[in-house]
Amino acid sequence: MAEGGGGDAALGVFRGSSGRALLGSNPTRGVAVDSDRVKGKAKETEGEIQQKWGEAKDQARDTWEDVKDKAEDIGDEAEDHVDERDEEYAEQTRS
Repeated sequence: MAEGGGGDAALGVFRGSSGRALLGSNPTRGVAVDSDRVKGKAKETEGEIQQKWGEAKDQARDTWEDVKDKAEDIGDEAEDHVDERDEEYAEQTRS
């Protein structure tokens, strides 16, 4: 149907430039409602992205801590091994 034409206008249905039906007595009101919906969806998506970003940062921090702890453990084990070898060498040279 044509924009604002015939029975649609009488029912308060208007067609936007995309041909999509806009409800209400004022065609710009339908656009505002659609705009509000888009803005709301954008805010919702932004919140989801922020949540995912926070989760990714937490996971990266946890992974970093795990790697750091493992590296410290390996360093401690290597240091203990060197100390044992030094003690063995010291005992051998005393004999």
